Amino acid sequence: MDPVKAAIVYLVKNCTSDLIESLKALHRYFNAQYDYPILIFHEELTDDDKKHIDSLKSGSITYIQLTPFDQLPNLPHLDPQLIQKWCEGKEGGRKARLGYKQMCRFYAYELLVHPALDSFDYYWRFDDDSFLYAPIDYDPFAYMQQNQLIYGYRSVEFENPREIVGMQELWSATKTFAKAHKLSRRYLKKLCTNWKGRYKGFNYYNNFEINNITFWRSHPLYKVFFDYLDQDQMGFYKYRWGDSNFRAMITGLFLRPEQVHHFKEIAYRHNDHYSIPGGDRIVYSLEGNPFETTSF
Repeated sequence: MDPVKAAIVYLVKNCTSDLIESLKALHRYFNAQYDYPILIFHEELTDDDKKHIDSLKSGSITYIQLTPFDQLPNLPHLDPQLIQKWCEGKEGGRKARLGYKQMCRFYAYELLVHPALDSFDYYWRFDDDSFLYAPIDYDPFAYMQQNQLIYGYRSVEFENPREIVGMQELWSATKTFAKAHKLSRRYLKKLCTNWKGRYKGFNYYNNFEINNITFWRSHPLYKVFFDYLDQDQMGFYKYRWGDSNFRAMITGLFLRPEQVHHFKEIAYRHNDHYSIPGGDRIVYSLEGNPFETTSF
C-alpha cells in the first residue's frame, strides 16, 4: 500500500486556548505516531502565535492566511446591500453574521480546491474547539485509502427544517438539480427523508470529517452543483446554508452508501458536545443527559 498523501486541516480566526489544547490532544492521541502535516488556515495569526503553536511539536505546520470572512468578495453576482439585508434577517434571509456565512461557503467548496491541498489526496478537518479525548489505535487515512472510501464522519446532527429558514429551499433546490441532471435520488431520499418522504433535517456533524480531495476535484458535477446553489440560488448568503447541509446533499447525490464511513469508535468532542465511542450519540457533557441522534 502506497503512503497516504493526507493532511490535517484547521480553520481559525486567531490563536485561542482551545486551539492549543486541540493540537496537544491531536498530538497525544494520534499524530505523535503518524506525523501527518497540519495546515492551519487563518485570518489573523501573528508571528508570536505561530511560534507558540510550532513549539507544541504537533507535526509539521503550514500557515495559510485568508482574506477575512467579514469582507465580501468582489464577485459580479453579489449585491452587497441585499446581502446585508439577508444577514439582518430581512428580505426572506436567515439572520447570521456575514463571516459565518462565508465560512460555511469556504468549507463547502473553496477548501477542497484550495492550492494548499494540491499535494494531498485526503484531509481531516478539525475546528479550533475540536478535541480527541482517547487514543486512536489505527490510521483513519489509511483505512479510507484501503477501503476506497470518499467521506468519513463521526456523528450526525439535527436541524429542524420546519423551524430554520432555508432548509426546505435547499431540499427543493437539490431535488430540482437531481432531476435536471438525471441523477438517482434513491440514496438521497434514504439519507435525508423520513418514511413520509419529508426532509428530516439530519446532517453530518462535520467539524469532524475526513474527505477524499481528489474524488471531489475530479467529479464532473461537484462544482456545477455548488455554483447552482451559490450563484443561481444564492443560498449560502441568503439562507446561511451550512457546509454540513451541503455535505449531506452531495453524498446523497454523488456517493454510494459503501463509500461513506462512520468512524464510531473514535472518542471526539466539539466544544461541549461529546461523541461517545460505539455509536452516533452526542451528549452535552459526559455527566449530562444525552441528546440522542439517529444514524442515517
